Amino acid sequence: MKIFDDHSLAWFIGGIALMAVYFIIRAMLGYKQIARDADAEYSHRKAQGTVDKRLSREGYVRAYRRYYAPRNLTYIGITLAMILFLTPLLVMLYGIVSTKLWEMAGQPLEYAPSSLVWQFFMYFSVIGMWGLIAYQVAKIYHKKAPRTLRDEMLREME
Repeated sequence: MKIFDDHSLAWFIGGIALMAVYFIIRAMLGYKQIARDADAEYSHRKAQGTVDKRLSREGYVRAYRRYYAPRNLTYIGITLAMILFLTPLLVMLYGIVSTKLWEMAGQPLEYAPSSLVWQFFMYFSVIGMWGLIAYQVAKIYHKKAPRTLRDEMLREME
C-alpha cells in the first residue's frame, strides 16, 4: 500500500510508542510511591488516633492507592498504546472499505484511491478514529473514578 512507503509513518509510530512507554513507566513509578506514602500516612494517622479501628493497615493502603493512584498517567498510556496498535489495522480496514465503495460507485476518478479527495477522507477518518478511542477510554476513566478517600475507606471496611 502506498501509505506505508513513507518514513513519516515510522516516525509517528516511534513517537507514539515512546510517549506510551513514558506515561506507563511514570504511572508504575507513581504507584510504587503511593504505596510508600500510604504506609507512612497510616502510621501517622494511627499515632494520632484518626483511623477507624475496623480498618487494617492493608485496607487503608488499598483505599489510599485507589484514591491517589496516578490514574491519569495510566489511562493516557493505555490510550496511546491503543492508538499505536489500532491505527494500522483501522487504516487498512478503511482502505479496503473505501476501495470497495469506490468500485461499487463506478470508479469515479475524483474519488480514486491515492487521489487528493481519498487522502483527505483517510486523514480525517484516522483523526476521527483516534477521537473515538480517546472518548471510549475517557468514559471508562470517569466511570471508574473514586469519589472520596472516606468512601474508599468505607468500602474497605465492608
